[in-house]
Amino acid sequence: MWLHLRRRLSWPLLFIAAAAWAQGTVPEPPADAPAADTLDEAAKPPEEAAPEEKTPTDELPAEQAAQLRDAFDSVALQENATAARTIIGEIDNPAITENAWHAFYVEFFATRAFTAGHAAFWEFALREGGIPAGPARAPASCRFAFEAVAAAARKTPPDYESLGRALAWLDRAGPAVAGPQMEAVAEALREAFTPPLELGLLLAPPGTPGLQAAIQAALSLSPFLPPPAFVKFVILPGTGGPFYARHGVFLFDGGALDEAQLQSLGSLLAAFPPQLHAAIAVLVPDGLGANAAQLGLVTSRPILEIAPLPMEVTSNPGEFIPRVGQTAAPEFTLAAATQLLRIIQRVQFTARPDLALRRDALLARAGPRRERYLRRTIAPELYLSNPDELLPLTGYLWILDSARAFHMAMELLDIRLGEAADALLLLADMLSGGGGSTLLFRTDALGRVSSQETPLRRVLATPDLAYVTGLGVDGTLWAFQLNVRGGAVRCFRE
Repeated sequence: MWLHLRRRLSWPLLFIAAAAWAQGTVPEPPADAPAADTLDEAAKPPEEAAPEEKTPTDELPAEQAAQLRDAFDSVALQENATAARTIIGEIDNPAITENAWHAFYVEFFATRAFTAGHAAFWEFALREGGIPAGPARAPASCRFAFEAVAAAARKTPPDYESLGRALAWLDRAGPAVAGPQMEAVAEALREAFTPPLELGLLLAPPGTPGLQAAIQAALSLSPFLPPPAFVKFVILPGTGGPFYARHGVFLFDGGALDEAQLQSLGSLLAAFPPQLHAAIAVLVPDGLGANAAQLGLVTSRPILEIAPLPMEVTSNPGEFIPRVGQTAAPEFTLAAATQLLRIIQRVQFTARPDLALRRDALLARAGPRRERYLRRTIAPELYLSNPDELLPLTGYLWILDSARAFHMAMELLDIRLGEAADALLLLADMLSGGGGSTLLFRTDALGRVSSQETPLRRVLATPDLAYVTGLGVDGTLWAFQLNVRGGAVRCFRE
């Protein structure tokens, strides 16, 4: 049979005949069918019919929507592979537009919540499904969570449990979104939060978990839009919106900070490159009634907690010796700066562990002798019992007036007390972020902080350990001679 057909049919007709044979019905070839070995045209493949394309629609057909609802309801309660495959098939269906998904989820979450089962399903879809995760999976899971957040926050009262689970999923799925996917996710957020999501709605009535929910919502949603765009779709309580748009750091103060404090805090944040501290938020526990740990906030980035000290309370001018000039600034600003330096230290010591080794060696050299430290008002036992306090508390004076702090350390170096200079050089190295420049600061009587970059020079003591041997202050590069232990013994202008 196959030999007979091959002699008389072109290859396209042969395929047709083979298919018919497989079904048990083999038609006779047409009488006028040309022989394959006599006509070139017979060897040409036929034009394949274009596959039927599904027309994109902004609304799911009723039957399709019902199947999806049933599938999501099923996985919400328990593991169901069939339902999961149904959802995954639709997620990967390019004919379903973003508008159609939005409309479906608005209707879905009007009477439903984000459950632990939904999180398990999305984990299955992304990681455990045995199907190569398509490019639509991670953004689709974020869209699902955005719509759940919007619906939960707008209910009266808000559905805090659903909200918390949806935000937890965004914390989980967000890092899986990258490159071109991010714009799709950002668009999903914009669509879900139109009209804008008002986080203030979560704060009432009192006694609810609304404070935690509002702050956590800001933290979990922030990676998906830059600050100026974020505040158009997520309305932050109080002065939080303008502050976040300007500084890229959330502010939750419960109304505890006045305008002068806000201006001072803003200048402090503006004085530092954001990547140096990587802080995501400022909290004022006294105004909120709880701190970050008590609220159980989840974030991979640091949170700066400050006290609303009155601006009238100032630092002690006697921190500086008369020879270099004595100055003071609001304690609110300097205390906040010290807290920020603690965060910077954690970030930078993690990135550069050698800084901690050098700090510990410095403390071993200085010991309990008060005159070997820059701040004579602080007992050395504090540093020795808690080494992490050395650089932040030394930095208190560096933020107040770097030039005066430097010259005071040089006065001590002249009388062979070099540990204060060592601490400043280490602090300058930490504030460099490992680069070739560091920061000098000045804080005025109104608490306004300014900074400027200045050159910094290092020398390798070992292949893995570099010490600062040059620092620019007052427009002059000061060079340091170090001993074999890395301590400063002499300084001169270059």
